[in-house]
Amino acid sequence: MMLKKSVSFVMLMFCCLYLFIPVSASIEKNIPVFTYEEFVNIDYNSLPFEFFVQSNENQKTPTYIDRWTKVGDKKSLGKSVYLGDHPLITRDKRSGVWVSSSNIAGSFSATYKNVGISVNYGQTNSGNYYAANKNYWSKLGIYADVYSQQYSVRRESITGYYIHTRTEYVGSMENKYYAMRIVN
Repeated sequence: MMLKKSVSFVMLMFCCLYLFIPVSASIEKNIPVFTYEEFVNIDYNSLPFEFFVQSNENQKTPTYIDRWTKVGDKKSLGKSVYLGDHPLITRDKRSGVWVSSSNIAGSFSATYKNVGISVNYGQTNSGNYYAANKNYWSKLGIYADVYSQQYSVRRESITGYYIHTRTEYVGSMENKYYAMRIVN
């Protein structure tokens, strides 16, 4: 009878330890951890080789942890790709547009070759003038070189149990510039 109680106690302790150890073991030291909200709003050009995302979409406590690991090299999807028009500057027939730092700040999402890209637009200097042909309707377009980075994402429950692995592609851009374009 005493042996049965001792075995039961040891089993209980083992189960308790088993439930709590994987949580701390799955998030390793020196690997950044982002909340879901931080990850959605992050600059994807600055992602590290490996990081964790605690997913708690519409919940107060995380329900699972994603471990993101870069796979392969960054792939070029296109050079000088048109990403969209500046949303604050309307279509107009004029010789050009002066854009100052006060009226050219914000961001929007774009998709190129099935890869999502967060496009931040803004000027760090006092302003720029973009010439246009006043005989045509024009808008200020945003262009950049577009890249894709492949990630392997391993999802685990908050207690450390493996759920699944998937592949994700994160878009980024470099060499962004503005240019007037003719529109209908």
